Amino acid sequence: MVLTPNEILNKEFNSKFRGYDSDQVNDYLDIIVADFEKMIAENNELKKDLAASKEKNEYFAQLQDSLNSSIVVAQEAADRLKQNARKEAELILFEAEREADRMINSASDTAKNIVTESDALRRSSKSYRNKLEQMIRQQLEVVTSEEYHRLFDEEIESQFNPDHFHEATNQRVNQRVDRLEEENSADFNAAHEITNDRFVEEEIKNAPAPTPEVDYPATIGVADHEDTEATRVDLNRDELLNNVEPEEQEVDSRHAELEAMIDEEAQAEAEREKRAAQRRESVLGQTIRIELPKD
Repeated sequence: MVLTPNEILNKEFNSKFRGYDSDQVNDYLDIIVADFEKMIAENNELKKDLAASKEKNEYFAQLQDSLNSSIVVAQEAADRLKQNARKEAELILFEAEREADRMINSASDTAKNIVTESDALRRSSKSYRNKLEQMIRQQLEVVTSEEYHRLFDEEIESQFNPDHFHEATNQRVNQRVDRLEEENSADFNAAHEITNDRFVEEEIKNAPAPTPEVDYPATIGVADHEDTEATRVDLNRDELLNNVEPEEQEVDSRHAELEAMIDEEAQAEAEREKRAAQRRESVLGQTIRIELPKD
């Protein structure tokens, strides 16, 4: 049972003989009541403080719990972020390594292609330079050769003169005609001698015994023989003329062919000179413009 200040103040005691002084007891009770009231007030204050402290403690406990849960959530989030960041970093590193390998391989292939192309260009440049040097040497050999100098010699140019060529050709044709006439004349004389010999043999073989009347037929035979020989001479001359005319025609055709060949050769020579000049110009131009690589 808890005493209250009023109960202590209103408490009455029985009086006995030689008991305590009632005034002192009352004074003392007043003091006790005052202290007790004070203690009760303090106790109430303490209770209030305790309740407030409990409320605060509960708040802080809840706050601690929420903070702990937040810390746990933050820790979990941090772990997840760390894990995701690690995975992303690993993925980025893997992609970067793969891209670096690809770039290295591509650069290596490009370098190999460049080296291969450089070697091919060096070889082709060397081959082109060799061909160019060979062509220049050949052109120099052609230009400095005796045949090239003889080609532009005045005596050779005079030989290719059309008037001189016509004169020489006519002279050769006349010589050929004279030679053919001599050959045909020799053949005609040989045939004439053979015919006379054969005719004399036949006349001797077929002649009858000598009689006084035989002279006249013999004279007639001789005349006939002379007429026959004259006819044969005329025929041989006609054949000679007939043989000479085709030869002259052949010579004329050959003369025309030679003239055509000379014209074609002159045109070809002019074309060759033109091409040689163009090649010299192109070679000089290329020599000026192109700088070939050195091995």
